[in-house]
Amino acid sequence: MLHKQFSYLAGTGRTATHWVKLLLDKACDGSKVAAFHDNFPKRAKTARRKTPAEFFTNYCLNLMLGQQGAQTYVECNPALLEHVALTYGIKDALSVIPGGLLSLPARGVLLARSPYAYAASLKARGWGWNWWNYPRAGAVYGLGNGYAKRPMVEQAAVAWRIKNEFYHSLTRLGVPVLRFELLFDRRVSKERFTERIEGLFDTLGVTPIQGSAFWWRLREQRVAGKAKGATLSAAEKATVKRIVGPAMEQFGYA
Repeated sequence: MLHKQFSYLAGTGRTATHWVKLLLDKACDGSKVAAFHDNFPKRAKTARRKTPAEFFTNYCLNLMLGQQGAQTYVECNPALLEHVALTYGIKDALSVIPGGLLSLPARGVLLARSPYAYAASLKARGWGWNWWNYPRAGAVYGLGNGYAKRPMVEQAAVAWRIKNEFYHSLTRLGVPVLRFELLFDRRVSKERFTERIEGLFDTLGVTPIQGSAFWWRLREQRVAGKAKGATLSAAEKATVKRIVGPAMEQFGYA
């Protein structure tokens, strides 16, 4: 199994990890590339794993054993890194991504999104995994009691700040960041989109069998499907900015 490769696409939620999984399924040879997204909790078995490296390596190997014919395995899921962080602590989570797990080659990419678009998306669609209800969430992220009772936009702003602080800390380990807006903003040209998707494929270590025209059509379908997403009022934007504060400038969203 050690001659195979594991790649990880991390996001903070609402950053198109599901779409990338769909892209990999449709644009790559399924006999060589196995992509995953849903049912993460059913695949992760933390019990009896003493260190995050043991847990993460075991998780990767279990994916590979499930589809032994593939050569590259890509996990497109924001919950995996958060699960490691909430179980073992953020510093320990940083120790397992990316660059290699024991003898297992690994690659990583981060998907980021602007705080306003992130908050608007959560306002429109709600949460996926209720990560703040995890037993250690308060201790790891420093959340006070009653967090889940705050208004949705305020919850989203707090989540954006603490998740980006965690994920961007991975950049010092050489993990590249791909911004959601650079793929799905309506002003993005086909040429620039194609260039970024080519870079994504290269970083993940996969080779597509479908060309750029197919990628663009898949992108246009997503953009059309999200055309009526929620927007934030001026007061809600002010709330987001008050909470995320300096982090916006730190991560290049000022």
